Amino acid sequence: SVRGTSMSIRKMELAKQGKPGAPCTKSFLKYNTEYTDRPICTASRQYQIQKLKELEQLHLSEKEHEDAYNQIIEKECLCVGLGVDSKKSKNIPVKLIDKVSVCPGPNMAYFSNEISFQTMVDHIYGRKNILDDRPRPHMFLKELGMYIDIYKDKLEAFLKNPDDKKEIKQLALFKKNMFEGIQYYKKLFSEKILKKYITGTDLSL
Repeated sequence: SVRGTSMSIRKMELAKQGKPGAPCTKSFLKYNTEYTDRPICTASRQYQIQKLKELEQLHLSEKEHEDAYNQIIEKECLCVGLGVDSKKSKNIPVKLIDKVSVCPGPNMAYFSNEISFQTMVDHIYGRKNILDDRPRPHMFLKELGMYIDIYKDKLEAFLKNPDDKKEIKQLALFKKNMFEGIQYYKKLFSEKILKKYITGTDLSL
């Protein structure tokens, strides 16, 4: 998510007060079972307090501790944050503690102008093209690159605590899913190139 939003600022203020994370009121993004049998959200206060307690027991260097601390508290409540601005625009009351999150995809880098919601919808459905002519990677490959970076970060963190059996399983599953995705992309692109060769038409994915 984008730094400097009202949700991001409040998140940092609460962490400084010793109250990291957010109350999990919507529960749409609960998937972590690192500390519990039932999934909880990594942006929740319940998870971050447990994670920070674990961090203190690792006795890392100051720099390593700071990096690990920031990685834990950087997650914010998207269930609330992504909906607040829409509610405000429709004059729907929101709680004072509900702040705004902005969580754009990586393809935002290739849009050069501010546009209306209607124009963006037209672009999504192919009625308009609002992108400029700058070269850009395919969105699937861009997303894959992000997952590879995440995997590298997770692997680097794991190597500092290689006895974590649960993390070994999570890393193995992460790697398996990535490789399955790569094979799918290879098949998808091969089919597209073949269709283009046969028909002479550039068929979009």
